[in-house]
Amino acid sequence: MIKFFRKIRQNLLSEGKTGKYFKYAIGEIILVVIGILIALQVNNWNETRVKLNNERNLIASIVDEIKASKINLSNDLKRNNEILNDMSLYLDEQLPETDKNSPTLIYLSSHNNIDIELPLILSILENNETTPLSDTGLLKLLRELNSLYRKMKINEKFLDDFWNSNTSEFLIRKKFALSIVDKVVRKNISKDIKYRTLHDDEEYKNLISIKWILHNTWVSDQKKTLNQLNKVLNYLETRSN
Repeated sequence: MIKFFRKIRQNLLSEGKTGKYFKYAIGEIILVVIGILIALQVNNWNETRVKLNNERNLIASIVDEIKASKINLSNDLKRNNEILNDMSLYLDEQLPETDKNSPTLIYLSSHNNIDIELPLILSILENNETTPLSDTGLLKLLRELNSLYRKMKINEKFLDDFWNSNTSEFLIRKKFALSIVDKVVRKNISKDIKYRTLHDDEEYKNLISIKWILHNTWVSDQKKTLNQLNKVLNYLETRSN
């Protein structure tokens, strides 16, 4: 093609038709520019198409992560809410008589650690300036989710620290830890654990009072985070319809 155009220019020059030569040269330049512009447009279209496909795949992965997190958090919240209710009954001296001399007394001091992580969402938000998501509404919801998730994990650590620094020390000092290991872990069924003494212990009641405050705040965080997970999922499902 280039040789063809060059031959035409050479013929025009050899025939002394310089006016036509310049007109042809200008026309050839315009054609080249148009060709370049078309090529750039096609390239931009391809890049946009690839970007949209990548974003759709990313959103599908976000949906999977949200759904899995919802299931796990719902289960964790159910168990932690049960513990919170039992603590309230114990502190209000309304615990059923059958629970006053049962492992329920030990469970009051425990908590069910949250079994969710949001690696994909967190990685997207860490690269805020180069985010692959173009939907500003979705990004806003994910940032709110991230804030709630981090607050929930911080309050979970407060509970972990409280257990390690206070509750476990109390159970060891009162020799309940040894009795529980002997009965539950070593299966020594003849070992009698006197849960009733734990129920009547004022120091233990004080521990549970403090733990109730931490636990109540944490359960509230779980509810807010679960609600935000539902918001994100509903938003994505609405946008896909």
